[in-house]
Amino acid sequence: SPLLSIPAAADGSSGLRSSRHPLLLLSISSDWRRPSAADVDGGLSSSPSPGDRRPPLPRSPASTGSRRRARPPLRPMSNQKPSQAKAARPMEPPSPRAALENLTLVDADALDCGVCFLPLKPPIFQCVVGHVLCSQCRDKLASARICHVCRAPMEGGYRRSHAMEKLVESIRAPCPNAPYGCAAKPAYHDLQPHIQTCLHAPCHCPEEACGFIGSTETLLVHFTAEHGWPCTTDVRAEESFHMELREGFNVIDLDADRKLLFLVMVSPERLGRAISAVCVRPPRADGDEPVFYGLELEFDRPSRWHGDRQKSCFDVECTDLSDGLPNADDRFQFLVPHLIVLPYDDDPINIRACIYTQIR
Repeated sequence: SPLLSIPAAADGSSGLRSSRHPLLLLSISSDWRRPSAADVDGGLSSSPSPGDRRPPLPRSPASTGSRRRARPPLRPMSNQKPSQAKAARPMEPPSPRAALENLTLVDADALDCGVCFLPLKPPIFQCVVGHVLCSQCRDKLASARICHVCRAPMEGGYRRSHAMEKLVESIRAPCPNAPYGCAAKPAYHDLQPHIQTCLHAPCHCPEEACGFIGSTETLLVHFTAEHGWPCTTDVRAEESFHMELREGFNVIDLDADRKLLFLVMVSPERLGRAISAVCVRPPRADGDEPVFYGLELEFDRPSRWHGDRQKSCFDVECTDLSDGLPNADDRFQFLVPHLIVLPYDDDPINIRACIYTQIR
């Protein structure tokens, strides 16, 4: 193998003779390999002087893996130019209109008439300063030439307040019966009339120690699911239908819309079984036409000759059951004698019924 020659020193002496430079013979061949750590430590066991120190030999990746964590592989760079990169969308500030959904009215009197103190509704009038009043009160004060609040003179009387009319029309109030299923949000001045006619006004469960309150729709589900009371559906007014009455409460869903329920009670009496009924519905609003309901019950037991037949028609009281069931002595009771229904008989009573409605 060819040897690497070392040039002579500047003074003419050979570099190999200098005590400061140990003899190094480097052979270059095709089968050369990098010396291992053991070879390096064994060949350089003697500590050289500070002047003889040379940079340490590079270590293989296998020898340094236990001391130094390997670098993660480089991610490939995108060919997309920085100018073409999609810029991050800036965060938009919250819209003030979204906050209006949770608007709180601190002073409800601001929406009431300053004379009658009822909710303002169009047409609305005001003085030159801005004190408002409703149309009916304005007609009563048509001859007045001064404001009813600030006493400011008004030559032409009260003037129309279109801005206030637009404001009161835009203020919507949720119905207090929203927890019972009402989703209506009428204008503030129409809230009270809506409450009086709301079909989701809560009714009460007549079962003792129950205390359930809900709309007639949720009440029907409560009757059947919680108490297991039998329910008769697909009933139309003025049409006869058959039902099996068991002791206790029996439910009738009129028109299958869950808005008008009838509770038919069967209780044991000394002479037989007494049948009575009440209509469960929210209170009637003032000014509504009164609607009265009647129930016709007919029991027929055929026999070899003429058989036994009993028929009665009576008025049914409407209630929301907030005060419990009406007194049984104040209700008409249809009596089925023991001759037909034996005492302690658990079989249902097959009866024909019909519900009548009348507006008086």
